Amino acid sequence: MNTEKFSQAMGEIDSRYVEEAIHYRKGGGKRSVRTKWTAAAACIAAAVVVLAAGLLSGRWFGGSREVAVLENGDQIVFVRKDADELSFLSLDMDVTTRHLTDEETRALFADLPVSADAVFSAGDGKELLGLQGTIGDAKLVVETAGETLRDTIVEGEETSSEVGGTSVTAGYLVTDPNSRGEQTVIYYAEFQLGGSTVYVEHAGAKAESEQIKNDLAEIIQDLIGHGALPLELITGGETITDAR
Repeated sequence: MNTEKFSQAMGEIDSRYVEEAIHYRKGGGKRSVRTKWTAAAACIAAAVVVLAAGLLSGRWFGGSREVAVLENGDQIVFVRKDADELSFLSLDMDVTTRHLTDEETRALFADLPVSADAVFSAGDGKELLGLQGTIGDAKLVVETAGETLRDTIVEGEETSSEVGGTSVTAGYLVTDPNSRGEQTVIYYAEFQLGGSTVYVEHAGAKAESEQIKNDLAEIIQDLIGHGALPLELITGGETITDAR
């Protein structure tokens, strides 16, 4: 049941049932049939309200979820994850890296505010493994097929959204309060562009979660709108060794 249909259903519940239930007290006399039905209706109304709260907040049937609505009407659903669903990876491999040139950055991302390093396998072949960097204030990782450059992986329930015909898997985490009672929220998403896997992540104070979520959603839309990344344009060139 979507929000619009639920709102219509709620509107059909006579508010007088709730009013009568609030003012109802058990007495020594017999209750009329009308009073019995009134109390029953109030219970049903209350149950519907509780059920609705659970459905609309996403606490039931799939866990807590947040939704970002894009300008084109597409929606990205972020599923909340728990800390125990977060795994830390040790990327034990020898690689070489170099910063993308301005020309390469424009060829890959056009006018998007990207600053990134190309990551190559060590050795003579210098196979491109992907890119690591930022897009604005958000983290950006681009992985070629079969390679993992992220240092964290989140497992658990997943759901996919469609953005411009591209499937996007997204989620978020909320940290425990620190010594000052402050919490950090982390939104992230993963999707395919051509033969590459793109991972983006944006974090900040929980109090600013709505802005952080919407900023990341806009980044996702912009990246997908630019289409597949022509990673074949990136060659080894001069590199700096970076052992991981």
